[in-house]
Amino acid sequence: SLIIVLVVFYDVLGLFKSSCPNPSEFARCNWPDRFGHEDIVQEQALDISAGNSLWVNVQSETSKKAMQEAKQAIQKLAGKPRNRISKEFCMFLESYLPKIGFNGIRDLTDEVKQSGDDVSSKLFGNSLKGFDEKGDWKHFIGAYVISRVEPTQSTAASLDQDSAFLTNVHDAVEIAGSLKLGGAPLHAVIWTALLSVARHYPEMSGAGFWQLAKRFCHVFEQDRPGLFVHCLHGVGHGSLAVGGFKTMTELQRREYEEASMCEKIDKGTTGSHPSAAALKASLELCRAGPSLQLQYICAGGVFMEFWKTAEADAHEGLGDLHQTCHETILAAPCFRFEPDFFTEEFTDLLKDSDGQSMYEPCTQSAWSWGLKPRSHQLRGCILGRSFKLYQHYDAWRFQRNR
Repeated sequence: SLIIVLVVFYDVLGLFKSSCPNPSEFARCNWPDRFGHEDIVQEQALDISAGNSLWVNVQSETSKKAMQEAKQAIQKLAGKPRNRISKEFCMFLESYLPKIGFNGIRDLTDEVKQSGDDVSSKLFGNSLKGFDEKGDWKHFIGAYVISRVEPTQSTAASLDQDSAFLTNVHDAVEIAGSLKLGGAPLHAVIWTALLSVARHYPEMSGAGFWQLAKRFCHVFEQDRPGLFVHCLHGVGHGSLAVGGFKTMTELQRREYEEASMCEKIDKGTTGSHPSAAALKASLELCRAGPSLQLQYICAGGVFMEFWKTAEADAHEGLGDLHQTCHETILAAPCFRFEPDFFTEEFTDLLKDSDGQSMYEPCTQSAWSWGLKPRSHQLRGCILGRSFKLYQHYDAWRFQRNR
């Protein structure tokens, strides 16, 4: 059971023997290496090759001035309504990409993310929290950079000759190859590149999809395993985008292709809610991966994107979606990224239990009925929900054992 797994896991590590001043910081106190991301960012960032077309020296006087102008421009975007933010952010990127480069835009948006409301108020004159909520700008910048250069060759076999497209992807991956913004620009660079190829080569097989994915991600494989996983996570997002494109009707595909570049980025290929057919097609792409490990990483990207759109709907509008993880062979990432309200009852009990005994979230939850004992899906639930619940469970154990 999940509870037993967590108890054994924590007892073996001896985490109950130390104390922390704040129960919510218990995991952070006992697992400092897990949360010390600052060094990882420096160690894993890729070196930028000479001649990278998307890089600008932001230390030059001209670029410093442009960075200040960009800060003022992005401040104005914070007050815009949601239906205008993507179009105007697209115009912002079009204007400032030549001036401060992909690296400058990445660093600027990372500064916004890291600063928090108080600091951003001092930097920009007002809080940019509204801008963060209105648009998925961390991913948008990566998708925009790739969407500027479309493949031009007519067959998959001739992709090697498409130097402009491949060079743009290479340059974008180099700059996005860091953990700034949580790897979001890298995710979007990869999924947009894969979708661009699939749109031009709809006959691309699962094997061809993975050949392309490994081509885009190979730069991280040997020395940067963390970024390699981030890159493959982007492949998962890409597989859902490609699955959505492949399952469009002829009319939907025509309307999608007629949309502007910024509209394509903003709306994606799956609309407000991915269809069952799109999900099935995307998981088939993941399962074409060369190893089970890579298939699971890919599926993590699929289900993160899938559940992100579903979570925006009301509980009543989910229909049979709560059965999604019960039916997939790649169950662990499905449970890992499921909406929080599937487990919020359990987390609320952990917070209020005062050390009392707990029910089992993978066998006794309203969202888990129907999982069969010793099934692959039950093991997936234990693994996936352990990841979601460990911080809440950690604080509960701390309260119970102090």
